[in-house]
Amino acid sequence: MEACSTYTAGDRPLRHMAPISRTPAWLALPILLLAACQEPAQPPSIAEEARQIAEANPTVAAAWVQYGNMLYNSVAIVRENQPGSMLYIERLPRWLEAAQAYSRALELEPNNASVRSDLGASSCFYGSGINDQSYVQAGIAEARRALNEIPNDARAMLNMGQCLIST
Repeated sequence: MEACSTYTAGDRPLRHMAPISRTPAWLALPILLLAACQEPAQPPSIAEEARQIAEANPTVAAAWVQYGNMLYNSVAIVRENQPGSMLYIERLPRWLEAAQAYSRALELEPNNASVRSDLGASSCFYGSGINDQSYVQAGIAEARRALNEIPNDARAMLNMGQCLIST
């Protein structure tokens, strides 16, 4: 748990929260980020709730972005603090789930380059983790497309760099 408190204490910010929808249910979304610090033995109730919120609001891109961000954060923390651990290996599928959530958001907001950049990074991390370059190459393509759309965006540049390192 200490890695989570260090990670969220400002040293490395979690993925930013997407703009909050006008839907009152979104008042509870900041709680979803708490799933990033869940111990693996705990039931994935927060993750399940995030998925349920997204599925209950299938036309709200922010719901899918929030779900993707929650998944992304929950595995990124472990990747940075315990790379190669059994916990990281167990959480690898969350990269793919995050990529799928970001893809759903992009179906609704195809010009959201920030989400496209996160989709690219998620795909690259997943492909690198399972040693499948097809995911890495798909991630690089998405990250490159995002960087072309927002060339001065720090996160897009970072995500592209992380993808290139994954090759």
